[in-house]
Amino acid sequence: MAETLADAGARVEILQATTTPLWAVSLYSRMTALERLERFGVRHRLRIVPLSSDQGRLTCRSMAGEEMLGPYDAIVHAAPGIAATALQGALEAAGLPVRAIGDALAPRTLFEAMQEAQAAARGITA
Repeated sequence: MAETLADAGARVEILQATTTPLWAVSLYSRMTALERLERFGVRHRLRIVPLSSDQGRLTCRSMAGEEMLGPYDAIVHAAPGIAATALQGALEAAGLPVRAIGDALAPRTLFEAMQEAQAAARGITA
């Protein structure tokens, strides 16, 4: 999303509580993603946690204490996902066998989802 917005001309800042930018992205994908974001001028702020927002300004907690950022025209909040189990539950309730993979099982990386998909495919019998 940051890359798409920056490519459209927006000034983008990514705020992360972690100490590593894009920590949940695999190492090789992270390297190329960070290069692309840098080309677009996307700014990373690490070890900072947004607490609240008022009229486009963010109150954040950082190593220095509380600080105000902004104002921003738009704020996009992204957080780790949760397992999408509604369809699985309905299928199981109907007595159908289900093998959940990827984010349907729990928040996963693409690598984990691909491994689970491959294992599920190998388990299908004709």
